[in-house]
Amino acid sequence: MGDQRFHRPIIADIGIGGITAAIADWFPSGPKHEMGPAAKMGRFFLRLAENALRKHGAYGSLKSFELDEVLGCLSEFEPSKVYVVDRDQRVLDLVPRDGIAVPLLWDIESGPLEGKADVIICYNVIRTDAHPKRTIRHLAESLYPNGLLSVKVNGYDVSDLGSYGLERMGLHVHQKIGK
Repeated sequence: MGDQRFHRPIIADIGIGGITAAIADWFPSGPKHEMGPAAKMGRFFLRLAENALRKHGAYGSLKSFELDEVLGCLSEFEPSKVYVVDRDQRVLDLVPRDGIAVPLLWDIESGPLEGKADVIICYNVIRTDAHPKRTIRHLAESLYPNGLLSVKVNGYDVSDLGSYGLERMGLHVHQKIGK
């Protein structure tokens, strides 16, 4: 990339999510598109069970795998800080307090992050029934120039984000151009 900030970057992981700890270990690991039919079916039924537990408030504690995955994937860059952003304090309570991860209670729909980031990861967090354009603008405003936004929104086309000062680099990756 040629940009010095991508060595020891500041990363923001928006909405790491959590699943019910009691059934978390039964979820098949890996990306859904790499799972076989049996694993996909098992995942489907576990999601149904989890949704029922959450709906009735009977899920107890949560567990999250995303932060470990992000830190593992981006470890080569030696991130200086990883903001773990969520609007649910129970999810932020899962963040270890002894490393580079910094929990941040924030709803990205309400405004840009208080600090800027070099890399923002935001998968299936933006609600399409709310204000996706405003939320994407907040994400873009939270990036340093030349920063990267990896975003996926189910049911919303994020292929052309030029009006937000973002240039598409790959399937779900955009780079902030200019200020």
